[in-house]
Amino acid sequence: MSAWGSGIADPEKVFTKASQVVQHKTGLKVLIFGRTETMKTGFALSAVKRCKPLFMFDTELGAPPLFRHFEKEELDFIEWCDATFLDPNTDLPDPLEALRKLESSLTAIKEFTDKTSPDNPIKGVVAIDSLTDVWDWIQEWLDKTGKKAKGQLLQFNWPRARRRIRKLIFRLLAKPVHLICTAHPQEIYRNNKSTGEFRARVEKALPHRFDIVIHAKRFEIPGSDVQYKAYVAKNRFMKNWRPVFDEITFAKLVDKLKEDLGVEVW
Repeated sequence: MSAWGSGIADPEKVFTKASQVVQHKTGLKVLIFGRTETMKTGFALSAVKRCKPLFMFDTELGAPPLFRHFEKEELDFIEWCDATFLDPNTDLPDPLEALRKLESSLTAIKEFTDKTSPDNPIKGVVAIDSLTDVWDWIQEWLDKTGKKAKGQLLQFNWPRARRRIRKLIFRLLAKPVHLICTAHPQEIYRNNKSTGEFRARVEKALPHRFDIVIHAKRFEIPGSDVQYKAYVAKNRFMKNWRPVFDEITFAKLVDKLKEDLGVEVW
């Protein structure tokens, strides 16, 4: 019986001593956003060098070209999922079916995570590349199924979209695995004027659910090599901790957390 089955909760089943979770054993949840070619997919894949296995749900098909940078032993621990879907009759992308396919495919990791326990801590990484595509699919689903007036979607429909994306992500946020999601950038406007700032193009409140949000950038300097910088835009561990990384990898992030903040990430 669950801790809530009788209507009277057992405190020992409800609460966990803070000393037991202080080392962040539930996994690191990271959202990295940026324009194309800013090492977002590479960052997600790099996690396999630190923690195995890696379950990659690929909506952009951007991971396979990068596999050549990994050793065979590492590739054997990358479980790759083509999260796209083409209509077999028209051969055109079908975002609604792709969304259903992704939601169904995510259940495949349940068997893996169900084996995890304090006595048998199985560690792994789940990556979604990209969350922007998933949010676009959900918006298209809402456009197809929501109520309209004069061809315009009525505002009261939007909570349905927010619930669907949060349900999809929360099942992963609650799992004892590392979670890495990528996203495209969206410029921030105030009073119809650009602020020059950017945020992840996903459901507006979603970034607050992640431990760390990173803005990845690419700089082309004449007469020099292309530079890749990653800026920590938000973190839950320490106020105003905003390091900048050159060619960021998951290992660099984890090592920096330990070096600067004493945060242990398995």
